[in-house]
Amino acid sequence: MLCSILALLIFFEAVSMDIFPQGAKMPDFVMQLFPECVWRRNTPDTIFLTFDDGPTPDVTEFVLQQLQQYNAQGTFFCIGKNVQQHPEIIEKILSKKHVIANHTMRHLNGWKATAEVYKQEIEACEALLNHHQPLLNEQRMFRPPYGRITPSQIREVGKTHQLILWDVLSYDFNENIDGEAVAQLVIKHTEPGSIVVFHDSVKAFPRLKIALPIVLDYFTKIGCKFAALTLNTTHGN
Repeated sequence: MLCSILALLIFFEAVSMDIFPQGAKMPDFVMQLFPECVWRRNTPDTIFLTFDDGPTPDVTEFVLQQLQQYNAQGTFFCIGKNVQQHPEIIEKILSKKHVIANHTMRHLNGWKATAEVYKQEIEACEALLNHHQPLLNEQRMFRPPYGRITPSQIREVGKTHQLILWDVLSYDFNENIDGEAVAQLVIKHTEPGSIVVFHDSVKAFPRLKIALPIVLDYFTKIGCKFAALTLNTTHGN
């Protein structure tokens, strides 16, 4: 198990350093290490687009416009401090029937946080999200920033949240490639059931604004639908 965890740490470190672009597709061995997390879904014609690190003025609105144009639904993993600063954008997301989810209060790296601090970060973000969308008998979804979370954190967070990772990473945060390359990475690796990560952030926007319309157009033309993740779509694999 220790060797498996070490391999996982090396993989995510390589991804975060932008030196492993083939990491756009999550390897099966990584997904098999942590079956408690949702990596993809078994759906015949549906793709799940997710957007991390918002809400961000102008950028998130662009995403909403593009999704509306293609009758697509998305899932937004929100940073609490951005929710606090831009509550009007959260209301726009919800008004379009998209889903909001937890991405910690300050985009905290789980590998560098104590269990107590990590829990506080999630709870602070959750309180803000609950102000906009109270959940009664339902778990909200959570994605760890950078995909970095320890096995003990997985066990603890899993008591209150559904853990969502991904099987396709768009690399829209990588300033060394352009938007067309991002789109082609996503198109190459995405298949029905894929959970795809984009970022509605200022850093990613130069590539996102090019890649997202291409991806939406391509998969729409071949008959795929875009749905938001919910508990109904995340239970099981």
